[in-house]
Amino acid sequence: MIKEQIIDSIYSHEDREKAYRLVNDIMKREQCLVLLDGLDEWTGSGDHHNLPTLVVYHSKCVMLFSTRPWN
Repeated sequence: MIKEQIIDSIYSHEDREKAYRLVNDIMKREQCLVLLDGLDEWTGSGDHHNLPTLVVYHSKCVMLFSTRPWN
């Protein structure tokens, strides 16, 4: 999600891989807070809702989800 929604929209095609590696390196070493706002509006592959996960080596990251109830 970070790669597709943030990195790919900010960086040029030539710089995307370097930026993605840098973000991964930072998330491995540093305490990070990942805020996922409006998660109910995000659709994953196959046009259905998925909960994103972080890989094991990003264990220093704390994830905070916000969503609205379906009414």
